[in-house]
Parts: sequence; C-alpha cells; structure tokens
Amino acid sequence: MAFCCQFAFIGYNHAQHSSRNLAVFRSKPLVEEPVKSQYSIPIFSINIRKVDDVVLFDASGKWARDASAHRDIFKDAVTDLFQQGHRQFIVNLSQVRYMDSTGLAYLIGGFLMVSKAGGKMHLVSPQAEVLKLLQLVRFDNVFQILQDEKSALAAIAPGSSNAG
Repeated sequence: MAFCCQFAFIGYNHAQHSSRNLAVFRSKPLVEEPVKSQYSIPIFSINIRKVDDVVLFDASGKWARDASAHRDIFKDAVTDLFQQGHRQFIVNLSQVRYMDSTGLAYLIGGFLMVSKAGGKMHLVSPQAEVLKLLQLVRFDNVFQILQDEKSALAAIAPGSSNAG
C-alpha cells in the first residue's frame, strides 16, 4: 500500500527556545503501488524505494545535530512503513557526507523499533568518515554494514541466517 507524506520545514520558532520545528501533514493511503516517496529538508534527505518486501532508504546530506529536523523525517518514515507491516529495511549511506552522535542515535532508534518486532535493518556503503565513526562506536557489531545494495538485499532476504 502506498502512502503519501509531506514534510515542510518551518524554520526557527523564537517563541520556543529558538528550536527548529517540523510540520507534518499526512494523507490517507492511496492505491496499492510500490513505496516511493521523498522526505527532505535542505541539508538532509531520504528517498524511499521498495525492492520486493525490502524498503530501501537512500539517505543523503548531513546527519548531525544542526540538522535535527531530520530526526522526525527518518523516524516518521520508519514508523509509517513499520505500521504498514514492513519489517526489512536497508539504509544506503553512500551519499551521507557527515554524521555525528545525533545521527547515530536516529539510526539506532530505527534499528531498535524494527529488531524488537523481529525485523532487520542493514546499512550500505557508508563513506569512509561515516564508516570510521560507525566502527568507533561499535555499530559494526549492531548493524550488518555491507558494501553494496545487492549484498544487502541478499543478506536481508527471508531465510537468511545473517544477523542484524
């Protein structure tokens, strides 16, 4: 079942401690078709695709504290798809230029939601600096980090004995 969500970046709200706000507008599911949607803010975006029963997040930009509105984008996308019954996710990090501890927290939050329900979430193609960070905090022991999408699809396939 397809879904449609729009995210509008509001900007700074000085009345609320100068924090960024994200307005979310949702519509009801449309017709049955493959999942394909775009969630974005100026410095971070996620394109969502579906291959068989696997949802692929093509992330790009900067996953960092100063881009904190993306937390809601990623969280809402994972939550919406999870509620629709999806349990297999791949996050393509090949276009993520930078990630800090805030970005790591968003990844682990998605992973915990999915894994508690018996699902899987793998990471694909992180750039060198992002991979170094993932290894430094031992996320390579939590997530299966694969070189390419084909390997990730094989690893996450039903019946696969790979952890993650």
